[in-house]
Amino acid sequence: MKNLLYNIFFLVATLTMGCQQSNTSNKLNRTNVEYTDASLLPPDTALVLTADTARLEDNLWLLQELNGQTIAISEKQELPSILFRSEDRIYISKTDCNGISGNYQAERDHSLQFLQLFHTEIACENMEIEKGLLAYLPRVRSYQIDGKKLTLFDEHNVAIVRLSQLSRIP
Repeated sequence: MKNLLYNIFFLVATLTMGCQQSNTSNKLNRTNVEYTDASLLPPDTALVLTADTARLEDNLWLLQELNGQTIAISEKQELPSILFRSEDRIYISKTDCNGISGNYQAERDHSLQFLQLFHTEIACENMEIEKGLLAYLPRVRSYQIDGKKLTLFDEHNVAIVRLSQLSRIP
């Protein structure tokens, strides 16, 4: 039943976010050259991700630390994780109990923002990880990748979330 609720939540969240379009900006932020109007792009221009943005996206990142506290889970719990999907700029975070998802914006200068936050609200015994992610993800302003380690920083350049790469999603 719990997995069914997860699947329904992520399906609804993905469909909802996929249908939303921002009319405020046509800025294409995945190119090596930034254009403010898509009509200015040459017809044969390919969108190219930078190396670090490509490493951030389409990888499954396992949560290791929240605000300096190591994440401890039992063998029965699912590993908390975050996936940044490049095709639609949606992130999906799963914990043992609830799910969090929304849009994100990652730039060449290593800036990163979680723009929207949708989450399930299933009451569970231990919701510390969910509470931590809900508190810290909106504060993220930049990221750094070192090997298979991803660190998320706040506006004061303080590391508030640390993750490790589990696998590359094809």
